[in-house]
This record gives sequence, structure tokens and C-alpha cells, in this order.
Amino acid sequence: MSVASDGVVDELAIEQALEGNTDIPLTAKEMKVAWRRLEGQNIEASEIAETLGVTPRTVFRWRQGMAPTARPGSPSRQPLTRPAVAPTPKPEPVTVATLEARIAEGMKSPVKSVQRAAERARDAVQRFVEIEREERGKAALHAEAAELERQRQLREVKAKLRGKPTEAAPAPAASVADIRAWRQDQGIYAPVKGRLPREAVEAYEQAHA
Repeated sequence: MSVASDGVVDELAIEQALEGNTDIPLTAKEMKVAWRRLEGQNIEASEIAETLGVTPRTVFRWRQGMAPTARPGSPSRQPLTRPAVAPTPKPEPVTVATLEARIAEGMKSPVKSVQRAAERARDAVQRFVEIEREERGKAALHAEAAELERQRQLREVKAKLRGKPTEAAPAPAASVADIRAWRQDQGIYAPVKGRLPREAVEAYEQAHA
């Protein structure tokens, strides 16, 4: 095994040493880093010595200026390496089939909170479908109305190009009250209630043609 360089600081080895693992060999630099970190926690020299596997006297000497030395075993070890972290799998894309399956599965769950969440999801999906269908229907009606208006305007433009007047809109049909009032003005009998006879309507239309 290759010897660890004095310039290399193995963070994993330091972390294990700070956890009290005295079987981990440390270089002089790593021992100093571990000691400094423990000193920053304001703990007793005896606790620092026990954690790093040295004597309290050694800790006192470090505090007086003596440089820490390597812990036995460091010349023959390689720097520790962290285990490779498996990549996080990408979430499966949600499709209509998978969503329906997940909701159905949740409805059968023995956990009440999961059942309630699945029910809310089912109701939300149903409401979404209803709103989406309604909005599509409205959009289709708006499109149809716009197309009819476009065709009407097109007919008017074509009529102007041919020099023909635009067809006037038919006059609104007279109401029963109008016909009855007209007959009374003319001195013609008109029943107060009920339907007017056909000849009464025709007479009014002829008079106002």
C-alpha cells in the first residue's frame, strides 16, 4: 500500500477519529486538525486525550506549542475514501394510466390518510375533466360564432362589390298586444283574452306592410 502524503488531509479519517475511533492512523497534519477541532469545542484535556488515543500530558504539551505527531500506522495506510453514492433515480413520468392506477391503489390502502388523499385526488381529477370539457365546449361555440360573423361580413363585402344593397333584417313580428291595440284604434273588435283569429293578424300585417 502506498504511503499517504503529509500534505493530504483525509477528512473521512479525521471524522472517524473525532468519533473516538483510535484504530484509525493519522498523519501529523491530520492529528493537528483533529486536535484543533476538539479544542474549538471547549472540552477538557482528558476528554480530548481519550478521543484521540493519547495521554492528557500530550494534550497539555500541544497547548504549550509542541507540534502533534502522527498516530501509529499512518506510514502504511492509504487515505480513506468515502463510498460512492448511488445516483438518485429519476421519478417515473406520470401518465393517465399510472395516475389512475395510483389513485385506485391508494383507495385500497389500509392507511386512512392515504385513502383520504386518494379520494381527494380522484375528486380533483373528475372536477378537472368536467371543467376542461366545459371550457372546450365554450371555445367551440365562440369559434362557431366568430365564423358565422366572418361569413356575414364577407357576404356584405361581396354585395357592396356587386353594387347590391345589403339585405335588410326582417322586421320583428308584432305582438298580440300591438295587434289588439291597432284593432281598437281602427274601431274593430278584438277579444281581450285568448288567441287572435288568423284574419286579424293578416289584416294587421297588410296594413303595416
